[in-house]
Amino acid sequence: MSVQWLVATVAGTVVAIRLRDVQEIIDSMGVTLLPGLPAAIPGVLDWRNRAIPLIDLGAVCGERPRHDRRNAVIATAGSHILALLIDSIDGIHDGEEIGDDIRHIDPGAVLEALA
Repeated sequence: MSVQWLVATVAGTVVAIRLRDVQEIIDSMGVTLLPGLPAAIPGVLDWRNRAIPLIDLGAVCGERPRHDRRNAVIATAGSHILALLIDSIDGIHDGEEIGDDIRHIDPGAVLEALA
């Protein structure tokens, strides 16, 4: 069976997340900002009555953090759920491989990098 990818853009970088890790795409309104967190984590988002960490994927990709990104990909990383802020959704890609110009985003690796 072919692998499917959600392709998105964040800070001018095209990224891909395995579709099996994606739960939902939402508007990121309703963020609760929390002081003292790393710059890539502006706060938490209320999703289905759960507070989940909101992660600025642009900051993870090396850009300056921005809190005006409106789209969030709700993704799973094992038993963890997180919201990844992005700029736009570009579509779905079918295939085992993604292009060299597309950065693969593994939600689990994002969590580990920020721990």
